[in-house]
Amino acid sequence: MIDIVLADDCPFYQEAQKAVKKIQNHPLYHSKTPSLRLEVSRQVTLFIHDEHQNFKPFRISLADETLMWRINHFGRNTEPLLKAVLGRLDQPSVFDATAGLGRESMILAGHGCKVTMFERNPLVWLLLRGAVENLKTSTLPSRFTAGGPVLAPLGSILDNLDENTFTMDRPMVVYYDPMFPKKQKSAEVKKNMQIFHMIVGEDDDTLEYANSLLEIATHHIVIKRPVSALPLELHVRRSSFVGAKQCRYDSYYCENR
Repeated sequence: MIDIVLADDCPFYQEAQKAVKKIQNHPLYHSKTPSLRLEVSRQVTLFIHDEHQNFKPFRISLADETLMWRINHFGRNTEPLLKAVLGRLDQPSVFDATAGLGRESMILAGHGCKVTMFERNPLVWLLLRGAVENLKTSTLPSRFTAGGPVLAPLGSILDNLDENTFTMDRPMVVYYDPMFPKKQKSAEVKKNMQIFHMIVGEDDDTLEYANSLLEIATHHIVIKRPVSALPLELHVRRSSFVGAKQCRYDSYYCENR
């Protein structure tokens, strides 16, 4: 079950109200274990009570030291994500189809990309919305050539296109990071990803959604996959890939480019 407290001083109160309603109607948050509490004010914090594990209060931060170090010390020749998304492009527009923690969006924005984030899980979207609000008080976005990443209204790219809730031009690249299947041994999974599996579950429309993204991007899409997983069989064949230690980035070039 989930308990939600929405404070009157929340700077994005009306947006939060819509997300809260969707959370309350979401079947994933009606299970008995674990117990969740979401506090939405000037910051958005998730509290998790589980009899078997101890979880600290959880917030998304778009400016933590580890992420900033990665942005400052890795570039397009050393960061696999940048290799796959940028290729030979110069500061492309990018849609992050499943923004999640927002880390990849920040890395891309930190290297000149104009990034728009999309998130269809209402709980994750609220956590991310709080992080974006806190980023406004930071000087960090001013250091980025194209500014910090922009968060679209709650929903997928397709939702926003269908409902016409967000004015947007087609991006050159779409980056898609579907939820990986959960590992057998939860001790091997980082705490943040344990929380994500808990509140998001697995994507059951990965193939269908990936094919739709090929119609949205003007140049190519990049799909993050487990190292040992086979490439997704889309309407077009995989064009290239960039390997990393714990994942792989598969690129598919759009037929209409």
